[in-house]
Amino acid sequence: MVVGALAYAIFQAGFLFLNEYFLYGSSALVGLGAAIIWCAQGKYLSLNSSAATAGKHSGIFFTIFQSCLIFGGIFLFLIFQYTDNKIELWTIRIIYGAFTVVTLVGILIFALLPMPGSKCNIYATSFADVDNVNLSQVEIIKSTFALLVTKRMLIISVAFMHSGIVLSFWSGIYPTCISFTKKLGGSTTSLLAMNVFFEGLGQAIGGFICGTLSTKFKLRREFLVLIGTIVQLGVFIGIFLNFPKEASLAKTDSVGLIEPSIHIALTCGFLIGLGDIFWRTQLYAFVISKYPTKPAEAFSIFMFFQSLLSSAAFFYGTTFNLYWLLAILTGGVITAFVCFIIAEKVQEPELVPTRGDDMIES
Repeated sequence: MVVGALAYAIFQAGFLFLNEYFLYGSSALVGLGAAIIWCAQGKYLSLNSSAATAGKHSGIFFTIFQSCLIFGGIFLFLIFQYTDNKIELWTIRIIYGAFTVVTLVGILIFALLPMPGSKCNIYATSFADVDNVNLSQVEIIKSTFALLVTKRMLIISVAFMHSGIVLSFWSGIYPTCISFTKKLGGSTTSLLAMNVFFEGLGQAIGGFICGTLSTKFKLRREFLVLIGTIVQLGVFIGIFLNFPKEASLAKTDSVGLIEPSIHIALTCGFLIGLGDIFWRTQLYAFVISKYPTKPAEAFSIFMFFQSLLSSAAFFYGTTFNLYWLLAILTGGVITAFVCFIIAEKVQEPELVPTRGDDMIES
């Protein structure tokens, strides 16, 4: 986690003295750092969770994590109040200077986190400590590929892919639609900051619901994912009505099926965050509860499919208009929901990595 966070700090610090070559190099580095930190955080969360607490801990984790969007949105809104639509160099330095300081504090916290002992994992079996065995890199890779081709993992991978497409949409494509829709009026930068705030608010509230209320009322993962699916379908309809199809590609004076509304746009931003967090918390809880002895391998596969489809979505998002993107998202969330339900029902022994080429069924 420390190594991954350092990559973020290096990338952010580069904006304090803009250099084209450093920016490209650090962009590649932050991609590597993101893969490291997300897999490491997933494993750390798994080591400190059980099947009973997986949903609660995932919800708390994402509530804290996504609250950064709330504070970040407020921070950006205040900054942009004094810059209009033109971002000066000093503004960039203030923003990224603050980001760098916060990241460095986070690195310090990561470094001070205690490692759980083997007794922390309630899945104490003869194989419970397998994750602590000093496996070679080749053995770890073999273990990951062996897990990848299991029936349950292949099915749930569809949901992992959908989470990547949604991630690219709410983090990049939807803000672009807001920026390019002239009929919304107002300051573009301020609108974007407000959208960040509402997306973060939706994710934080959703994380609280999944982390606290779901435990109190004993809500099943399938039910929470159903809620997330319904919310996402509702959002896609709202965006379809509120934005013109060209909004994802270029600035436009066109209107959607209704006159573009700032209130609807921000409400959709809130609901995008809410629906996404219902999905992500339950995917984390699924991985933790279904793969207790191999969290590193399982989260690596999760992040591989999520990142792969997120990158693909950013690529085709520059070619397809908004209506096609919404059609892909709609088909994706329905398919992902069906696959999630099926994966929950699949019963199969977990493959446990051992020394050598063989895999043991636990």
